[in-house]
Amino acid sequence: MLFRVDLYEADGEFIIEAEVPGLGPDDILLDVGSDRVRIRGRKRGSPALAECEGSAIAHRRERAAGRFEREIPLPLPVLRDAAEATLANGLLTIKLVIKKADPPRWRLSVNAPLRAERPVLDCLPGGRDETAFGK
Repeated sequence: MLFRVDLYEADGEFIIEAEVPGLGPDDILLDVGSDRVRIRGRKRGSPALAECEGSAIAHRRERAAGRFEREIPLPLPVLRDAAEATLANGLLTIKLVIKKADPPRWRLSVNAPLRAERPVLDCLPGGRDETAFGK
């Protein structure tokens, strides 16, 4: 089953509208990632045909039935926890809040004193420390 999808951006959100006639909320599964949305599920065939399955002869079958899946890539990352979906009159509407870009990193400079201070050692006049080098 192929269904038509519109994706547009308005007021900091992506809005996906998908035509899914004949489907109910229990027939649709949505997987929302930070960069994509996957719509999948199953469309049932004609209930009248199913009732007379053994005795009915189908002369024309144009309406699709069976499993379906469609993945819609998103141009920018979204907040998965803020996703909302509604289904009304065969139109599935998914609203996704666009993730705001992280602020740029601040560079921190490292300061060093002009002359490093050395610890004062107790040395003999010859520059040797007797405790370290022996006598």
